[in-house]
Amino acid sequence: MDVRTAIATRRSERFYTEPAPDDQELTALLGQATSSPDHGRLRPWRWILLRGQDRAELGRCLAQEGDPGHRERTMDKMLRAPLLAVLVFAPGSGSRVPEWEQLAASCSMANSLMLLLHSHGYGSMWRTGQVTRSDGARVLLSLGPGERVLGAFFIGTADPSRRLPRRRAVDVAGKVSRFSLPEPATAAHGRSRAAGPEPALAPTPAPAPAREQRDSVRLLELLRGHMSTQLVAAAARLRIPDHLGAGARTAAELSERTGTSAPALRRYLRALEELGLVESTGPDEYRNTSMAELLRGEAGGLYGQALLAGGDYYQAWSELDHALRTGTSAFEHRHGTSLWDRFSGTSEVAAAFTRTMRFSTEQDLAEILGLYAFPDQGLVVDVGAGHGTLTAGLLEHSPRLHAIAFDQPAVIGHARRTVTERGFGDRCELVEGSFLDSVPKGADLYLLKSVVHDWNDADALRILRNCRAAMGDRSRLLLIERTTAGDPLLAAIRDMTMLVLFGGQDRTAAEYGTLLDRAGFAVRRSVIGTSGICLLEAAARP
Repeated sequence: MDVRTAIATRRSERFYTEPAPDDQELTALLGQATSSPDHGRLRPWRWILLRGQDRAELGRCLAQEGDPGHRERTMDKMLRAPLLAVLVFAPGSGSRVPEWEQLAASCSMANSLMLLLHSHGYGSMWRTGQVTRSDGARVLLSLGPGERVLGAFFIGTADPSRRLPRRRAVDVAGKVSRFSLPEPATAAHGRSRAAGPEPALAPTPAPAPAREQRDSVRLLELLRGHMSTQLVAAAARLRIPDHLGAGARTAAELSERTGTSAPALRRYLRALEELGLVESTGPDEYRNTSMAELLRGEAGGLYGQALLAGGDYYQAWSELDHALRTGTSAFEHRHGTSLWDRFSGTSEVAAAFTRTMRFSTEQDLAEILGLYAFPDQGLVVDVGAGHGTLTAGLLEHSPRLHAIAFDQPAVIGHARRTVTERGFGDRCELVEGSFLDSVPKGADLYLLKSVVHDWNDADALRILRNCRAAMGDRSRLLLIERTTAGDPLLAAIRDMTMLVLFGGQDRTAAEYGTLLDRAGFAVRRSVIGTSGICLLEAAARP
C-alpha cells in the first residue's frame, strides 16, 4: 500500500478484534515510524503495551476515578481492542530542542505508526481523554517525574461488521492563501499597509448537508454487505487462497486452476485486493494477505464459516422476515430441516460447522482455562463436543484427566480425529447420541460450551434436565456461553444469528442462571471474562 492510499483510506474505528501485531512486529513498525520526524534520534517517548487482563486493570483504574454512573462503560472501553499501547511522553530535560518540538516529534512518530499499522492490515485509534489525566493510571503504569501520557492506542483488526465509511477528501481551499507584499494604500482602494495580504484562492463553496451525506454513505455500505459476503465466500469455494499458497500467481494461472473466465477473474481479483484478501506483486500477479490465510481449506480457521456464510446461512438470512413473524428458525423454513438434521444428510455442512466451532474454541481456550479451576483427575463429559477442541485442550491441561466427547453421529468423527491426532485417544471415549434424549452418566464434570444459546427455552431446559438426570450428588455442570454484554452491535447480531439459524437466543448471565434454576440446578459460581465469555458452575439441587 503506497503512502497516498494509506493516508486516504486509514481511519479510526470504535472496535477492533484479533489479530493484533505481536510485540516483535509492533517494535519493527515502531522502528520505521521513528525515522519520520526530524528529531527522531531524540526519542522523547516510550510505549507501554497491555494485552489480556492487563487492559481490564487499566479500565478498573479509570473507572474508579470517573463518573460512578459510567464505570461499567469505562471498563468496557478498554476491551475494545486486543492490544492497548500507551504512549508516554518523556522529554529530555538537557536537550537543546525545545519541549514543544519534542512533543511534535513524538506526535509525528505516533501518526506514522498508525499509517504503518494500516498498511500492514491492522487498525488503530488514538484515544486521549481520561487516561491522559488519571493519577491512578500514572501509578499503575509506573510513570516517572516529568513523564505524561499522550494517549492510549487501540490496536487490532477492524471488525468488518462495525467499519465506518471512508472519509471523503476535505476541501481546504479556504485555508490556503498566497503571500504577497501589499500595494501602498491609495484613495482608490482605501486599504492600508496594515491590512495584510489578501487570500489568493477562491473561497470554499458551501458544503452539502454533512449528516445526510454521512448517513447515505453508511447506509449504502450496509446495503452492500451481501456483496462482500459473496466475494469472500467465492474465494473459499474456488480455493483461491489454497491455489496461491505461499507464493504468487498470475490471474491466467488462477483462471486455469479454478476453471473460471480469465477476464472475469482479473476483475474479481481487483475486488479481493480492495477487500484486503490479496495483494498485487506485479503486473497481473497476486499473493495472499495474512487475512486470506484464514480461508485456506486445510488450515484456515474461517474456511468453514465462509462456506456457510455464503451458502446455507446466506439463504437462511433471506428468510429473516419469517423468523421475525413467528419467532422460529429461518434456516428450517428455508431448508425444510434443522441445521442439526442437515449435518446427517450433508457431510460438507457438518465439516464446515465444526471447523467454525473449532476456531471459536481455539480463540477462547486460554481464557477459559484461566477463569476456572478444572479438576486434575476424574471424568469430564463434553456435551456437544463438536470438533473436540475443548476436550483435547482439557486433556492436555490435566494429564490425569479422562473425558467423554459426546455428540451426534454426523459430528463425532471430527472429535475422534482431533483427540487421536493430539495423542489423547487412550484417555477419551467417543460416544454418539443426542443431548435432547440423554447424556452419558457418572461424570464428575459436565461441560456445555456454546450449546444452550442455540435453543429456545423449552429445548434448553430439556438439555439441562438431561444433564441433571445423568449427574451424581457431587457432579458439577459448567455452562460456557457469551452473554449479551460487551459490544452492543456484535451482541445484537449474534443474538439475531441464533434466532435465524436455530430459533434460539443469546441471554444475560442472570437469564442463564434462571434457566439453570428452572432445570433443578443451584448456581455455585459465575464469572465473566474480559472478552465477555461467561462461565456458570452449577450443582444439582436435592
